[in-house]
Amino acid sequence: MTSPTKGARFSDLCRTLEAVASVRGRNEKVRLLSEYLAGLPRDALPIACRFMAGTGGKTNVGWAAVNDAVREVFDTGPGAIRELYLSHGDLGVLVQELMKGGKKSVPLQREELTVPGLQAAFDELAKAGGRGSVERRKKVLVGLLLQCSGVEAKYLIKILSGELRTGATEGTVLEALGKAFAVGRVRDWYLILGDVGALADRLASGDVSEPSPRAFTPVAFMLPLPLPDARSAMAHFGKPVFGEHKYDGVRLQAHRFQEGVKLYSRRMEDVTASFPEVSSALSSLRVSAILDGEVVGFDAGRHIPFVKLQQRLHRRDVGKRMMEEVPLRYYVFDLLYLEGRSMLRSPLAERRRALEGLDLGGDLRPADRFHVEDEAQAEERFRRSRKEGYEGLVLKDPGSGYTPGRRGGLWVKLKEEMDTLDAVIVLAEWGNGKRAGLLSDYTFAIWDGGDLKPIGKAYSGLTDAEIGEMTLALQKIKVGDVWNGIVVKPAVVLEVAFDSVQRSARHSSGFALRFPRIKAVRRDKRPEDADTIEKVRSLYESTGA
Repeated sequence: MTSPTKGARFSDLCRTLEAVASVRGRNEKVRLLSEYLAGLPRDALPIACRFMAGTGGKTNVGWAAVNDAVREVFDTGPGAIRELYLSHGDLGVLVQELMKGGKKSVPLQREELTVPGLQAAFDELAKAGGRGSVERRKKVLVGLLLQCSGVEAKYLIKILSGELRTGATEGTVLEALGKAFAVGRVRDWYLILGDVGALADRLASGDVSEPSPRAFTPVAFMLPLPLPDARSAMAHFGKPVFGEHKYDGVRLQAHRFQEGVKLYSRRMEDVTASFPEVSSALSSLRVSAILDGEVVGFDAGRHIPFVKLQQRLHRRDVGKRMMEEVPLRYYVFDLLYLEGRSMLRSPLAERRRALEGLDLGGDLRPADRFHVEDEAQAEERFRRSRKEGYEGLVLKDPGSGYTPGRRGGLWVKLKEEMDTLDAVIVLAEWGNGKRAGLLSDYTFAIWDGGDLKPIGKAYSGLTDAEIGEMTLALQKIKVGDVWNGIVVKPAVVLEVAFDSVQRSARHSSGFALRFPRIKAVRRDKRPEDADTIEKVRSLYESTGA
C-alpha cells in the first residue's frame, strides 16, 4: 500500500467511477477498479470498496434533506429542481448540472475532500437525531456540496442514494479486489464476512486464510437447488441422503453470543424485534453459536399459513396479543459456528450431531431428519410431508459442507409439481376503475446471469390494502417513468404462482408464465435471492414441452 495521503482523495474515486461508467466490457471495468484499489492506503480501502459497491452511504438521509441542501447551495426553487430531476431521472446528474450553471449562493470552498473524510461526514449524518437534527443534517450536506466539484457532487449524491449506475456492481468490485491482491476466493469469503469493506481490510492486512463467521454479522444463506421430482433428485445425488421437511416459514439465522441474541432474515436484515419469543428462548442457550433454521407459525398441532407469519416481519411492536395469535416454532437444521470454531467446512452429518447436542428446549428444536435411501422413499416422504402440511421435502448430502450463498446442488428441494417463482418487480403500472391512482400491475423478472429478464406481469393476489402499501413502497424506489407507470429499483420480491411455463418472444427471458398470480410479497428475501433462468428452463422442460 502507498502513503496515507496519496490515492485517498475523493476526486480520484470519482474519476475512476467516471472511467468505469464510460466503458462497456466487464474485464475493462475490473481492470480500472483493481488499479485504483491497489493504490489506496489501508485506511481508505474498505471505505472506497463500500462506496463503489453501493453499501457505504447509509446515513438515514432522504430526498427531502438532500433537496433542502441543494436548494440552499444553488439558490434554486423546488419547481426547477423537479423539472431537472424528471428530465435526468438521476439526482446525482441533476446536481452536476446545477454545478455547471454556476449559480451557487455561496462560493465554492475548495478544501480537498478525502474518502475517509467523506465517511466521517456520513457517520455524522447517521448519528444526527432528535431535536434540531434536520438542520444539523442540512448543515453537513451543505458543507459537503460546497467542497465538491461537479463530478464530486454527482458521486456524493449517488453514493448517498445507493444509485451509482456505473457498472461497478458488488460482483465487479469483488472481482477487482481479487485481482488487486491476487486472491481467487474473494466472493466465497465475502459471503461469510457479509461486508466488502471488512474483506478488503482483511486482504490488505495480508490475511488470505478463509475467515470464520463473525458474531452479529450474518453469513449468506446456503440455498437448495429446486428439482421437479423424486427421480431427478435421487439421480442427482446417486446415493442415500438426509431428508427434512420443507417448512412454509421464514428462514432465520440466529446468532447467540455472550453479548446477546440477534436474528437475521434472508435479506440479511436484523429482525430480532419481530420474533421476541425466539430471541428470548435462545438467550438461555449456554454456548456461543450461529444457527440456521426456519421459524414457522404453529398452533394446536398445526402449521399456520406463511401469510400470517409474514405480518410479523419488520414489526417493532410485537406484543402479547400477536404472539398469542401467531405462536411460533423455530426449527433449527444447521450449525455454522460453535464455541469459537467455524463449522462451515465440517460435513453435514457432523454439524447435525453437534446441533443435536445443544440444549434446545420448548419451541426451539432440531428440524426432523430422516434417511432417504432411494427414489421410492423420496417419493413416499414427499407425499407424507405434503399431507402433513409442509411445502415439500429437502434432501441433503450428509458429507456436504455449508456453502454460503450457493445453490450448488448439495441440497435439493422438492415442492408441489409446479413450483412457484421468486421474482423481482422491475416495472409497475397504474390501475384503472377502483384501482385508479394505485400501482396495481407488476412486471416481474428473474435472473439470467447478472441481468434481470422480465417473465410476466401479475395484478391479482394482493388485497386492496396491500396494493395501497405497495404503491407507496414502489414510489419510493422509482428510477424512471413509462407512459402508464414507473420503472423501479430492483428491491421487491414476489412469490408468483402460475399454471405452466411457456416459450415466449414477448419477454426478454424467452419465457412467460400462464395465469400468474401473486402468492406473497417476500419481504424476507433480497432481490439477489430471486430465481434464475435455469430454474425456469428446468420447470419448462419438466412438463415435457
